[in-house]
Amino acid sequence: IEQVDEPAASAEPVDSGQGDGENGEADGGEVARLQAELGRMRTELEVERRRHASLEEEIRSRTSLENDLRNALAMQEAELAAAVAQAAQRARRAERQRERVTVPDGAAEGAARPLDADLIARIESARRASDAA
Repeated sequence: IEQVDEPAASAEPVDSGQGDGENGEADGGEVARLQAELGRMRTELEVERRRHASLEEEIRSRTSLENDLRNALAMQEAELAAAVAQAAQRARRAERQRERVTVPDGAAEGAARPLDADLIARIESARRASDAA
């Protein structure tokens, strides 16, 4: 925004020796010029105010979007943590089940109950697939 430098006013009016008619026209031209410049400055000020309001709205919008994204990320992290906990629980349950199958309750330490042939085949197949991967 441009600054308007107004001419310094003198303490005493200066008489140019010309009639009031010409001086009045000169003053009128100066007033018109200053009014036009004031109008232009007001327009620039209004444009800047609107730009400022627009930028504030954009900041609010982006802040809202950022908060929404953070909330969505936190929800995904919580869902992932729950899924990991469930998977760990299933793995522990499966491990306990395998332990029960290989060492039944009350069995002697060296004597294990024989495993089902189908179960042994599936375990071997899983081991081969694991080794291949």
